[in-house]
Amino acid sequence: MYSKEFMKFIYNYQKGADMSTIIGIKLEERLENSLKFQKILSNFGCEIRTRLGLHNNENNCCTNWGIIILEFVGDKDALNKFEKEILSIEGIKLGKIIF
Repeated sequence: MYSKEFMKFIYNYQKGADMSTIIGIKLEERLENSLKFQKILSNFGCEIRTRLGLHNNENNCCTNWGIIILEFVGDKDALNKFEKEILSIEGIKLGKIIF
């Protein structure tokens, strides 16, 4: 038997979801906040269709900030919950485009 989350993912994928949102996130203090950030992304794995992570490499050393671009599919309630959880992390800047 498939989980409720998996079935919701399949349903949303097949129908194109209720809405599609492109989210840009700047994560400051990347090394300190990455575990909490990753946990939130994993919790919303069924709603995140695409993820692209960018960080700068200066003098052969990774910077302590990064930019993440997400394609978030799902309803407004899931999007609002995701935003609230992500913004609970100190040093987060978030922008979005809703289609």
